[in-house]
Amino acid sequence: MKIHMEAVTLLSVLFATSSVLAADDVQQQDRRLKPRKSKKSKKSKTDAPTSTPTPKETDTLNLRVVLDADPIVLVPTTDGGFPSFIGSRSIISGDVFDRDPEREGAPLPFRYTQICTITEGTFPIFIERNNCDISLCLTAPLIGGCAFYKSGGNFPFTIGEPVPTVIATKTGGTGVLGFDTGPEFLTISSAGTASSSPSLVPSAFLDVDLTAILPRENIERNVMLATTVPGFCPPEAGGDAACLNVEKAEIEEVIALLFNQLT
Repeated sequence: MKIHMEAVTLLSVLFATSSVLAADDVQQQDRRLKPRKSKKSKKSKTDAPTSTPTPKETDTLNLRVVLDADPIVLVPTTDGGFPSFIGSRSIISGDVFDRDPEREGAPLPFRYTQICTITEGTFPIFIERNNCDISLCLTAPLIGGCAFYKSGGNFPFTIGEPVPTVIATKTGGTGVLGFDTGPEFLTISSAGTASSSPSLVPSAFLDVDLTAILPRENIERNVMLATTVPGFCPPEAGGDAACLNVEKAEIEEVIALLFNQLT
């Protein structure tokens, strides 16, 4: 009959324990033969167990969005056929650049899109409340995908004047770096307009500060999903053809290169 190593180990532990208990019993009997001395009991202090903190990657990226032309404005109509200010939506999008002074002007493989809906305001220029959905999509092989953000609430703003600073919170995402990797926040503010040449139409800028907390175990899980589960890799990453059956080390190398570029 074979005895598994686990059983052998368990038997050894039980044997050692019984030996200790037997020795302790002999000592107890020996103590009973001697006169007892009264001692005040002392409470032993035990330190609470400490848990090892989960390793995390935390960073803030200082980005600048160069917006495409004028925003697209969608105005709903009322039953009478007249435009309604409430419910109007504006759509803006643009390419993303590094705003860090050491790498200023360096293009990044991101695409920014923002769709805002007016929920309260006075026609035609004053907005009191706004509701915005934002996506920041990374177009990169293997690790590309999108992160989605939401902002809203009180938003006093006169059209034609600088937009107040807004904080948007991550609501979801796709891909290795976007899918449930941790909390993210976008701090969005106006950066005015500028033109690189007098002959060009000035471009509008948005400054976007992305603060992300990425637990490493979540990224490792997503790497596993990307290389084994069909449909996990979004088009921005190249889809299944770019991700399935790819060696984990190859994706980790791409992630390391990306973080080196951004930090």
